[in-house]
Amino acid sequence: MLTIIDSIAAVHGPKGDTTTTWTSKKGSICSLNDKNILPKCLPNARILTSGYNAIVIFTKGRRTSAYRMLQHAETLIAQLVADREVDSLPYP
Repeated sequence: MLTIIDSIAAVHGPKGDTTTTWTSKKGSICSLNDKNILPKCLPNARILTSGYNAIVIFTKGRRTSAYRMLQHAETLIAQLVADREVDSLPYP
């Protein structure tokens, strides 16, 4: 059994998404799972991705997504905590 020594949570930014943010412009190489990129550098790492609705809405000249970003962050933390609680892999 491979011992996990690191966990990487890859979260895209505003206007990004879970897949294309980490994929080359040619659309064929994803740096998160291509065996010659991140997995080669960190073979004992567990790589997690997280996505959220990154659409930014403007109302009366103000962005309304700031509060939603906080909600997305809280949801991500809750998901990571839940993942650790049910996962039997060892953590550092």
